[in-house]
Amino acid sequence: MLNYITLSPNQQRVLLKSHHIAQAEGVNAASNHSPQAAPSSPPHSPVPHAPTRRHLRAKRRSIAGLTLAALLAALGTSIANVALPSLAREFAVAPAQAQWVVLSYLLSMTATAVQVGRLGDRLGRQRTLVMGMGVFLIATLACAAAPSFATLIGARAVQGVGAAVLVALPLALARDLGGTTRLGAVMGALGAAAAVGTSLGPAAGGLLLELWGWQSMFYGVVPVGLAALALLSRPLALALPDTGTPGSSAIVRGPVRLGTLGLLRDWPFTAALIMNLLVATVMMSTLIVGPFFLAAGLGLSVGSIGLAMALGPAVAAVSGVLAGRVVDRRGATWSTAVGLGIMVAGMLALVSLPVLLGLAGYLIALVILTPGYQLFLAANNTAALMKASRETRGAASGLLSLSRNLGLIAGASVMGALYGAVFDDVVASGGGATGAAFGGAQMAFALGAGFVGLALAVAWSGARTTRLATGEVR
Repeated sequence: MLNYITLSPNQQRVLLKSHHIAQAEGVNAASNHSPQAAPSSPPHSPVPHAPTRRHLRAKRRSIAGLTLAALLAALGTSIANVALPSLAREFAVAPAQAQWVVLSYLLSMTATAVQVGRLGDRLGRQRTLVMGMGVFLIATLACAAAPSFATLIGARAVQGVGAAVLVALPLALARDLGGTTRLGAVMGALGAAAAVGTSLGPAAGGLLLELWGWQSMFYGVVPVGLAALALLSRPLALALPDTGTPGSSAIVRGPVRLGTLGLLRDWPFTAALIMNLLVATVMMSTLIVGPFFLAAGLGLSVGSIGLAMALGPAVAAVSGVLAGRVVDRRGATWSTAVGLGIMVAGMLALVSLPVLLGLAGYLIALVILTPGYQLFLAANNTAALMKASRETRGAASGLLSLSRNLGLIAGASVMGALYGAVFDDVVASGGGATGAAFGGAQMAFALGAGFVGLALAVAWSGARTTRLATGEVR
């Protein structure tokens, strides 16, 4: 018997196709017998429907590799933020110039998101992911060894190209691993890793910076990258054929679109991109505005701010996995709406609870907000990827990454500017720093609640279009 796990991905797809053909031939042959004839037994298949223990181990290994890739890309986005003052002193540049350490990474990752997805569709998604991981690691080492500021900026830009691969291709490969029945679970794991990496980056970067200097922030992620490279270099465990259970079509309903242009013309898919942008803007505002509010508004020390911000990754790690299971069980449409509803409640809690309860109110609001975000992220990515054909999953994942990156940039610029403008206005009017911090944070978080409400309206519109297309609404 052929060993399914050790075959290459192309060989696995050939076996899966031959398995479906053999099943169809067996059914046709059985239908040609007379009613008195004994039913023929189904032909033997080299690929069992029930996953073996070896297949389950290989699948866990594959998901772990994709999760580490998503974690690395998120760490690269946020880990350098805390080192900007040190880098400005080290290379004798102005603070505004030091911002390019972050901007060069984000801009290159955003500019190449769709292109790397298409490259994965053309060259093979696993091969492209391994190449992207190699580019990311080499550029990371170049960042740590940079002799000048210009070299550091260039290396960060190249690192951003590698990160674009690490963001887009795991989403596309998740569809190959999860099939139609377990896609939500894989998306939940990837979403949890991205949330943990984004939130954990400043804390980890600050610790490494204090202990061993700014170079250690880059050297520190190399072992994680090598572990991911080792996992991703082995054959991935593709999903077994669907068994036709009643829940296999519960994830998302509606026609599957073929081709990138078809995806962009499809309103539910475009709605997923818009929601992704709006929600990313809101979540980035908590990472930008949050530390300033905790310092100036609640009077926390740097260490206490780090501990408070660490609550988000802890909640995300748990809720992300659970969110994926909910999506698989209840469907993407329902999960998207519920996730956004919880997020609205969380943002309104950020506006009101810190005034009433101080730090405890802020932490309670984070505990409400984070699970809602994880549920939305798993559901939205699942629904969008289910719209793409096998040939366009990389491009679809690239578009999702592009919309998310644009949201992160908008959150860092627009929400940060809004907080700063309100803060300065209150101080100029004679108010204290504490009141100014509360006023700026409340304005930013209230706007964030409005953005999530807008995303909820977009979700309703996309779901209605899907129901119209499937004949559920006339």
